[in-house]
Amino acid sequence: MKKIYGMFCLLILFQSCSNREEDSNDKIIGKWQVIETYQSGLLVESYECSVYLYSEFKINHEMLGGFIDYSTAPSDCTSNIQFEMLLWKKTGKNSYEIRDALNIIKSVAYFDGNNLIIETSNLPYKYVYKMLE
Repeated sequence: MKKIYGMFCLLILFQSCSNREEDSNDKIIGKWQVIETYQSGLLVESYECSVYLYSEFKINHEMLGGFIDYSTAPSDCTSNIQFEMLLWKKTGKNSYEIRDALNIIKSVAYFDGNNLIIETSNLPYKYVYKMLE
């Protein structure tokens, strides 16, 4: 019985390490910048401040936002933007859910080639992101 329990513990440990390694290699990890915005399927002009902003997907499943370079962002952008911490969860090979602190799905994300696509759940918006270098 002790051998079976020990093997079970090793299996759990191996599985948890394996999941962390998979997460660290996930291509969503990193900083992303909006390059296109669609509303109801039509390409629209992106929010003027989006060139100064990034979204970051972290290995611990947090999604944060920030300024690429705060010192170059216009005051209209820096004074009007508030960032909310969200959580991301992988739901398939290249698909993700983005949830708020109340665990409500705010958006879904997936890849189209090297671009990350994020579609809002309750509004007709789709954002195309490129990885920041």
